[in-house]
Amino acid sequence: MNKRQSAAQTVGPLFKANPLAGERHHFATALAPNLRALPEQAIAVGGHVGDTLTVSFWCLLTSKDYWATVLKAVNLGVDTDTVGTAARGLASIYSGLPLCQSNGGARWHGQRI
Repeated sequence: MNKRQSAAQTVGPLFKANPLAGERHHFATALAPNLRALPEQAIAVGGHVGDTLTVSFWCLLTSKDYWATVLKAVNLGVDTDTVGTAARGLASIYSGLPLCQSNGGARWHGQRI
């Protein structure tokens, strides 16, 4: 997966087939080709899975590495456990890191979280 490739190109085809076709509107921002260019204020963090996916993709696309992605997700300050976990999963997949890292907490020592 290329970070410059939009989420719409990667995930979008899944929403063309039933039963997912009726759910596409929930993921409009997450699948927007310009997601990376959106400012932080335009990223909605709410209780819907579409919001979580949007924020997670945005954090991945606008961060330089795995840890920056996770810290950005948590520092957004809303629903931090869910958003941080989702962003961590995407960043792990993208960077090729295992989903579990035993020394993860040590890396954050002294960081704003």
